[in-house]
Amino acid sequence: MNDREYLAAIERIRKLYPNDPCADLVSIDGFVLLKQYDKVIQGIDRLDKSIGGDPYLHSLRAGTYLAAGYPEKAVVAARAAIEGEPDLIQPHWNLIDALLAREDHQGILEELEVLDKKFQTKFKDLHQIPDYAKFVKTPQYGKWLEYLKNKAVTPAGPEQGSEGLVKAPLRDVSDEQAREFVRELLAALKQGDIKAVNERIDWDAIIAHATGGKLGRGRAGTASCMA
Repeated sequence: MNDREYLAAIERIRKLYPNDPCADLVSIDGFVLLKQYDKVIQGIDRLDKSIGGDPYLHSLRAGTYLAAGYPEKAVVAARAAIEGEPDLIQPHWNLIDALLAREDHQGILEELEVLDKKFQTKFKDLHQIPDYAKFVKTPQYGKWLEYLKNKAVTPAGPEQGSEGLVKAPLRDVSDEQAREFVRELLAALKQGDIKAVNERIDWDAIIAHATGGKLGRGRAGTASCMA
């Protein structure tokens, strides 16, 4: 299925089930492909209202605002997601991406330390990542190197790999697997179990792919920053 067929299928779902939360869920990807970020936000808002709220939806908002060029709003949404679900890693990356866009170097330093302490993230040399070009010239980068140096002489805690952070893409499965996937999504939505939905779809990765990595100063930064 190419993007044109994919968008047509999404539009058909929206017309057949205009008041179904599932329609908003599947429409998110379509509106991102079309770069209609205002409609992405509207869909997230309707989904949020229909399920009674969920922190992960704040993370989706953050990524969407960043793709649309509103880093200030992305910061607010990412912090809301972190407050609602501290153990979710993606909002921290969204926050760093927004802080990079705002050139908030102190905030970047603080979030890098959070990612290291809380999630045991393995980092590459930030000089190798274009998005950090300005950050590596700041005093905060010197503090980051000092932090890593001090940590190196401290006994390490248990490692946490990056496996499982990115879920398998929906478009790489068979027709029967896709149908089962949709059945599971519908069941989760009917039960209001947005967490089960989040376990099946990595919307941030979808948005990043659909925007050609524009979001991923966001996601691309995430992937390239990790060793």
